[in-house]
Amino acid sequence: MPWQAYVVDVAFELNPDGTLYYDRVDLTVPRQSGKTTLVLPVFVHRSVAEFPGNRLDVGPQKQTVAYTAQTRNDARKKWIKEFIPLLKNSPFRTHFEPRLTNGSEGFDWRNGSTFDLVATMEKSGHGDTLDLGIIDEAFAQADDRLEQAMEPATITRTSSQLWIVSTAGENALKSPFLWTKVDAGRRRVESGEPSRSAYFEWSMPDDADLDDIDLIAAHHPAVGFTVTIDDLRALHRKAVDEGNVAGFRRAYCNVWGTVGEQADAKLPADKWAATLSPPVEPTEATMTLAFDVSKDGEHASIAFGMGDISSPYVVNIEHREHVGWLPGRLVELIERWKPIAVGCNGAGPAGAQVGPVLSAFRDAGIDANLLRQLSAPEYKQACGGFYTDVVEGRLKRPDGQGPLDRAAADAAERPLGDAWAWDLRSATVPISPLVACTIARALLPIEAKVVVDVAANVW
Repeated sequence: MPWQAYVVDVAFELNPDGTLYYDRVDLTVPRQSGKTTLVLPVFVHRSVAEFPGNRLDVGPQKQTVAYTAQTRNDARKKWIKEFIPLLKNSPFRTHFEPRLTNGSEGFDWRNGSTFDLVATMEKSGHGDTLDLGIIDEAFAQADDRLEQAMEPATITRTSSQLWIVSTAGENALKSPFLWTKVDAGRRRVESGEPSRSAYFEWSMPDDADLDDIDLIAAHHPAVGFTVTIDDLRALHRKAVDEGNVAGFRRAYCNVWGTVGEQADAKLPADKWAATLSPPVEPTEATMTLAFDVSKDGEHASIAFGMGDISSPYVVNIEHREHVGWLPGRLVELIERWKPIAVGCNGAGPAGAQVGPVLSAFRDAGIDANLLRQLSAPEYKQACGGFYTDVVEGRLKRPDGQGPLDRAAADAAERPLGDAWAWDLRSATVPISPLVACTIARALLPIEAKVVVDVAANVW
């Protein structure tokens, strides 16, 4: 498609010495635009071509490519369902072998180049060298840790590039990493100042009618090629019927929403912002711990509660991918802080971790009675209590808690009889940090008491 050809033409512009001019490519386009059919040729070309700047007297250097998406599991799904079939039906089918071992999936090319799937964790992408890093669906990245992991590995490589590719995030709070790239890219374009970062964006203008299908079609780069106006009209009608017009606009207009505009978000944005408090030194405090797991099992969180139920202070201590780390880390924190209780919602996704957690407790000599699995009525009461504390100004929390902030901005309520709980099904980001904080607060006593001295700012 013309837009794809344009991106490649600009992204591969050369310096006078034959090396690539751009070391960064930031690209944001609507859904169904053809990102996959752009990304695939980019990494294949990187893997098999005699790349600009390589010394011809010693032959082409083998290339190292790393790819990730929302999660490693999402990257693996795209690798299996899209990348492998397309390559096996291409002229390159005899030039590579898929590497199928779980945990080290990728491609090994006949010329020695490699393509690896990486996880969206702090140390992912760290290695000796990296020629091309691709962060796909970057709206899901909580921060710049993956970028910071990849960049040092590219420094020593000729014509190395980092590509960041995505559709718009829901808002700047939920997708802070991508928003910083979009904001910076727009400002660079407006200034006209030279930059080694290329920025591409296809989206609707700020003042456009986002329900005008003909106008939307005019700004969607794949219409007339792989998408029709009738396709967009049908998708818009479905979004209206399902009450998800905002989702349609994000996906097919590639527009960002504003913080706090989500109609279904339970916590008022202004009330949540007002809960910010200076960090507290937990030297004389009653403490609780709680943990939760995201609905897809891809993330887990541990939260810290301090004080008492009349003036709770909560901290999202940790939020990481996967769950294998959870039992051991809980043991470490218990041994350090001596909490009065450790809690979870046993009826939710965290329930699957109760067994491993209790096993770790047993191995460490920790009383199993320390673990509290909230019943359904207790969990509903905990959600209501957390909400009330926020809107009435009792809850306090420190700044710098990105995963918790994004969860608070996203979480809606799910009616349960005469009460409600946080809705996992409608969440677009992991809300496990919010659930963990909710339970940590619920376990606090009516009146705080001194139980242990711990170092300041231990989290």
